[in-house]
Amino acid sequence: MNCGTILPHNPTGDRIRFQITAINELVTVLIPFLEKYPLYTSKYLNYQDFKVAVNLIVNKKHLTTEGLAQLRVIKERINKGRSFEAKWEFCKTHCNTASITADWICGFTDGEGMFRLVLQSRKYS
Repeated sequence: MNCGTILPHNPTGDRIRFQITAINELVTVLIPFLEKYPLYTSKYLNYQDFKVAVNLIVNKKHLTTEGLAQLRVIKERINKGRSFEAKWEFCKTHCNTASITADWICGFTDGEGMFRLVLQSRKYS
């Protein structure tokens, strides 16, 4: 991918994380990659919300009260904030069309991916 940074995930250094914080790299590398190789599980719903958040930031809408409110709604909804029922309904209709390959299984079992939006004063990731 030629972007992002690999960092220790915890103080003991027994786990690492891959992190992209440059908005340009999200737009030009990560999003096109995930469009070409879409997520099959309910993580796809998080990705869709993540794209909306990135778009708000790219268009400087996060600097408005309304845009910041939208980011807060997205933050509450992604990952653990999405109901089991919403995840289940998505998977019932979309996950059965997935092509499960050896590469997909490796990625599914080797990685713990997540999309995260952190709102701080003047900083975002």
